[in-house]
Amino acid sequence: MNYAVSDYLDTITRELQKRATTYPKIIAKKIKQGVDQEEVNAIINQLAIQVSRLEAINYIIKNDIDTIDKPSAAVYVDELMRELKMRDKYYPRLIYFKRITPEAAKYERLIWAELTNFFYEKYLK
Repeated sequence: MNYAVSDYLDTITRELQKRATTYPKIIAKKIKQGVDQEEVNAIINQLAIQVSRLEAINYIIKNDIDTIDKPSAAVYVDELMRELKMRDKYYPRLIYFKRITPEAAKYERLIWAELTNFFYEKYLK
């Protein structure tokens, strides 16, 4: 299936919006569970890195930047691959608990795969 650049941008924007509400809940839950502050800080830092990478990917695509350096492109492709793997891992559970439909999960999986391929082909290959 072929997606437009606007589909990729919508997908990244949607993910960033979800994170704006879910990440604070994740952190609050960890604190409530009594997780060590050092570990909480590490989680906060990791989540911030993921968000900043997605924002950078969004910026690059949105502004139709022609080239970026290969090391940065590799980092961004790795982030997109992490997102894709996360969906492969968690969507079956979300489908089981009826938090997402199989159709929506399939769409999300496909668009993240296409986005990853698009970014790889344009900036890393």
